[in-house]
Amino acid sequence: SDLTRGVNMLILSIYFALTIILHGVGAKEWHVNTLLAAIFFEIQYMAFENMCLYIRLPKKVRLFGASYFAAFNHSIIVTFRGLSHLFHYWNQPVSGRMLLTSPRDIIGESVVFSASIFFGWLLYDIVHIFEKFPHLGKLDTVLHHLAFIVCTATATTYRILPFPFAWLICGEASSPFLNIRWFLINFGCGDTMAMKLTNIAFALTFFVARIILYGIGLIDLYTHYRILL
Repeated sequence: SDLTRGVNMLILSIYFALTIILHGVGAKEWHVNTLLAAIFFEIQYMAFENMCLYIRLPKKVRLFGASYFAAFNHSIIVTFRGLSHLFHYWNQPVSGRMLLTSPRDIIGESVVFSASIFFGWLLYDIVHIFEKFPHLGKLDTVLHHLAFIVCTATATTYRILPFPFAWLICGEASSPFLNIRWFLINFGCGDTMAMKLTNIAFALTFFVARIILYGIGLIDLYTHYRILL
C-alpha cells in the first residue's frame, strides 16, 4: 500500500540521517549504498505488485508473491558475491580473514559493499514482514533479521570478520530454491517433476552451504576469535 511504502521510506530516511550523525561523514558511502539497496529491492517489490494488476495470478501470489520475488533476486546476488569473497579469503592468513586493515584493499571494500546490499535487504524486508505479519514470517523471523542487522552493522563499523561474512551470505545459496518452491506450490505445481527437482536442489544446497560450510566457518571463527580482542 501507499502507506506502507511511505513508512518504509521514512524508516530508511531516519536510519540514514542517524547513522551519518553517529558514524560521521566518512561512513556516508556505505550508508548511501545501504539506502540504495533497500530502494532497489523495494522497486522490485512494487514492480511485481503492479504486474499483478494486469496478469491474472493465484490469490496468494498476488498478496505475497512480491516479497518472494525480491527475496529470490536478493539470494542470487549475495550468493554469488559471497562465493567470490570466499574464494579470495580461503587461503589468506588469519589476520586477513578476520580484519579489514586497509581502506585501499579492493576485495575488502567489495565485502563492505556486499554488506551494504545485505543490510539494505534486511531493512527493506523487515518492514514488509511487519506490514503483512504473520504471513511473511513470525516473531522468529523478526528476531533473525534484527540479529543480523546488529551483526552486520557491528562488523562493518569496526571493519572485522570479512571471511565469516563471506561464508554467512553463502548460506543464501539454498534460498532461491526455497522461493521457487513457494511459487510452484502456489501455482498448483506441488506434485510435479519440477517440484521434486527443486526439493532435491534445496536439500543439497542447504546441506553444503548451511551445514558443511557453516560448520567449517564456525570452527575457524572459534579457533581464531582471539585476534579480535
